[in-house]
Amino acid sequence: MAAESTMTVPGDTATDPERREWLERAFSVPDGWRIGEVTRYGGGSHTPMTVELVPPGGGKPRVVRLEEEREAARQQTLRLALTRDAGLRGGPITNAKVAGDAYYVLCALAQLHGGGDPRDEALEWIDGYRQEAVQLPLSLAKGHLYLTLDRLRRHPYSKRKINLWVAAVERDTMTAGEPPRPPLVIDPTPRPDGRPPGEWTSITHLATYVRWGREHGGVILPEALGGRVIELGGKRWKASAWDGTTRQRRRRISTVLVRLPGAEDAPDEDEEMPDV
Repeated sequence: MAAESTMTVPGDTATDPERREWLERAFSVPDGWRIGEVTRYGGGSHTPMTVELVPPGGGKPRVVRLEEEREAARQQTLRLALTRDAGLRGGPITNAKVAGDAYYVLCALAQLHGGGDPRDEALEWIDGYRQEAVQLPLSLAKGHLYLTLDRLRRHPYSKRKINLWVAAVERDTMTAGEPPRPPLVIDPTPRPDGRPPGEWTSITHLATYVRWGREHGGVILPEALGGRVIELGGKRWKASAWDGTTRQRRRRISTVLVRLPGAEDAPDEDEEMPDV
């Protein structure tokens, strides 16, 4: 079987047959067998998930059971469940990256039974983000916006950084160092409504945390994640700034920022703040 580096993960536009084919390769499914129904019971990282393995001829399937679906995002627990319940070895699942990819594909393929309020799940993500984030006292005011956006863009938190840290932990826990932490801009600029200063981050960093953070909290497109933040009372801002105010300016940074909702926030409409 090809190494995991040659396995292209099915994206958001992939079909279910393409997702099943990818999982069959990742799980080392024998010829003639196939991936059947994938079910999420509750749709949260702590709720169960099952995966059917259907034999040739359509006989009674074997069922891989995960007590908590986040176990699918971890190399050891995913391979253990595959071997224990279906006799599969999951040969290509050799690191956290491939396990995380498998979890993503499983969620995209799965049927959801008894899902809770998606806003509650989003609140868990936001609370976890706050706890893990590095606080950056930066201003989003007009004269400082470019430097703030540049600082966010260069912050060392990405899927690649997370996977490198996880791989280091798997090699030697003692020398792996601290895990990558996402950024959280604490804007000291007073808010016109008199509420406390806002907590801001880029939608890219928040989405990276949701999918690739240490708990592999969920799978959601950045656009949908921004909508969840707004439902909870946060804000979405298409921020854009130049590196200067004269004709010599050359660089422009544009990114989507979100203000994390706080306990004092009430749900509001999306707010398009002006470019500066």
